[in-house]
Amino acid sequence: MSLIYQLFVRQVRLLKRKSILRILIIAIGISSSASAQSLNEYCLSTVGKIETTNKKTTVFDPTPPLPYFIDSVENLPELYENPCDQLTRFWWGCDRETFFSYSSTLNKVFIQGHRQRDYGWGGDFTHLEISPSETKSVPELLINSGFVEDIPTLNGALFQGRLKGEALFYDGNKVTNLYNYFPQSKNRKQGLRWYPIQTSNGRVFLAVDFIRTKDYPLILELKPGLWFKFIPVPKKVKNTQINLFSLQKDSRIWGVIGRSILIETKSGLKDIIKVSDLENISGPFNFQQLADGSISFQVKNRSSELTTNYFLRKASPTANCEIMLDANKPVMLEP
Repeated sequence: MSLIYQLFVRQVRLLKRKSILRILIIAIGISSSASAQSLNEYCLSTVGKIETTNKKTTVFDPTPPLPYFIDSVENLPELYENPCDQLTRFWWGCDRETFFSYSSTLNKVFIQGHRQRDYGWGGDFTHLEISPSETKSVPELLINSGFVEDIPTLNGALFQGRLKGEALFYDGNKVTNLYNYFPQSKNRKQGLRWYPIQTSNGRVFLAVDFIRTKDYPLILELKPGLWFKFIPVPKKVKNTQINLFSLQKDSRIWGVIGRSILIETKSGLKDIIKVSDLENISGPFNFQQLADGSISFQVKNRSSELTTNYFLRKASPTANCEIMLDANKPVMLEP
């Protein structure tokens, strides 16, 4: 009898331990779920402070400062804006090409122009890259392209083709024509017009210039190692401009166009905030990201001239949340 009793007690203890373990697993699961969900919860508030910055007026200088390994414009290769030979230079003179682009990421200067010819008409066009160690012709794909901007997170720079508008990425050794990765349209008669976007967390995108390009909206994300990700966008983006941004501790991309703020979902960018499309309502403007990572924007009622400041931020007990956001139910703002 005592043996049976001992077995019974052991079984009861085992059941208790299993129950306690099950409760712990459920609790941890709930806690993890709540934590994961909290990372995705954002809200709108009309309480907050818009930061002001004392921006000094600066005069745009189209010529960047010379890097240390050139020192003076006189040290640039002797190239001319137009074809030039000895006779032309002697009688009329030739304008020397001094405009150049400098990539701090690649530590290279790019300059293009015409070399002087000793006889005959015209001059040989050349496109050069200059580094501390050498001066040489750029790769064939880059000839007559225009420098756009550095992409430090990808260790390279973007260029745009002059004729077809190709998006060219150069890492200092290899040129990748990103245009080849764009979906091809049967109706496209010319190259795409595009512009790069870099968010505050270093993500890089190429967006088709939907205003000047009569084509389907397209956003391509460039990832380290030149991996590509297409982000579907609503057709309404066509004929308007889109700006992309990111929020702290959120892997999704956000966008703002006209009267809508969008969020990245599995099916692409989708409205999460909309502003009434009545004539007397102006869409979000003065859109800016604040130091704490939140977003501020304004909605103005043209009839009453009243402006409402909104703050898009992470939901928390101290966030003064007034409107919770849900990607499945866009919020309509009607000030």
